[in-house]
Amino acid sequence: MGKVRESLVSYRMVTRLEPKNFEAWLDYGETLFELGYFRQALKAFDQSIEANSHSADAFYLRAKVLLVLNRTFDAVESLKTSFTLSPQKRKDFEREFPGVRSIKEFKNLLRK
Repeated sequence: MGKVRESLVSYRMVTRLEPKNFEAWLDYGETLFELGYFRQALKAFDQSIEANSHSADAFYLRAKVLLVLNRTFDAVESLKTSFTLSPQKRKDFEREFPGVRSIKEFKNLLRK
């Protein structure tokens, strides 16, 4: 846990020094997510997207945090964008959520 917190501090420092560094924002968001700071993680992913609107990873991770925050519609939209930017993200999604073959099916799964 200590190393995760150290990483958090390091990523935060990089984002302050290089506010357009989308990878630093992405790593910062992932660390916040891992620690359970979901709203802050969402802000970090949004900053990553602002710095690089073509990052499929940022949209994908943003979708995951939106799901945790029960913002299903926004999560689905973010997932769609990640799939459009990188077909590989669909495979990542299928691996993380086996048995879900479509966005519609995913929405139905979330409603249960």
